[in-house]
Amino acid sequence: MDADDVCRPFETDTGDTAELDRVRAVESRALAEVAADFPLPHSAGTVLPWGALEAATRDFVVRWLYRFPASRQTENIARIRVPVGEYERLDGEDRMRYLLGIAPAVDDEIRRDLYELAAIRNAIVHRANLVDSRLLSLCPWLPYKDGDALDVSRDQFRRYSSAACLFAASTIEAAERSRPRD
Repeated sequence: MDADDVCRPFETDTGDTAELDRVRAVESRALAEVAADFPLPHSAGTVLPWGALEAATRDFVVRWLYRFPASRQTENIARIRVPVGEYERLDGEDRMRYLLGIAPAVDDEIRRDLYELAAIRNAIVHRANLVDSRLLSLCPWLPYKDGDALDVSRDQFRRYSSAACLFAASTIEAAERSRPRD
């Protein structure tokens, strides 16, 4: 069954057994999705929180620096001497937060969920929902094997969405705490 079969309106009262078979196939597919707890929408939805978090963080930092120019004059920026090893372990945006003194206070569980979200999102977007060796090396605790279809559960989707929201809120709170006061 292809997308044309699923998307074509159902013909009613035609007496056509081929049409009835098509309707039954679509129903079977829909019931399988329900029985599996909607992995396809959860997988598709998993891409959204990461993209939103990336964009929101980037936009927030730019707006923060523009709105509060004194933030660019903080002691952290003025003394841009950082331990190379510590700095190199950070991603680009985390480096900016480090330099700005914005350290979101999230626990290890939230950081792990964000790390997992990034890895899962990468496999969904770049590997067509297939588990690969990169995902397995980044998240060895996940119960997948190389080549498995990647189905995101409702619980995973909720954890990822919650972690992204908590991280965003914590970033804003940390920025507010570190903002130079006039």
